[in-house]
Amino acid sequence: KCDDQMIIGDIIRYIIMNIHPSNELLVSDKTKRWEIINHMLVSIKDVLALSYAMNSLVYDWLFYCKDSQRIMYIEPAMLVIWNNVHD
Repeated sequence: KCDDQMIIGDIIRYIIMNIHPSNELLVSDKTKRWEIINHMLVSIKDVLALSYAMNSLVYDWLFYCKDSQRIMYIEPAMLVIWNNVHD
């Protein structure tokens, strides 16, 4: 069961690094990246898998991203935090 949940961190990393919606899509009513990621984080029951998934939210942004689209890499993490703490 833990192995099934460990892949969620990799899926989150894939979403953050490869799916960069346009400005029109960001303001539309379509499901946002952070909403999908938030749903995945809430569904994880294993503590180790959860820490790995949460780490994958910011790790690439902090250590590997050197291009001009850095905001697209940190945006999901900021919105997950904002929408879970802000309520």
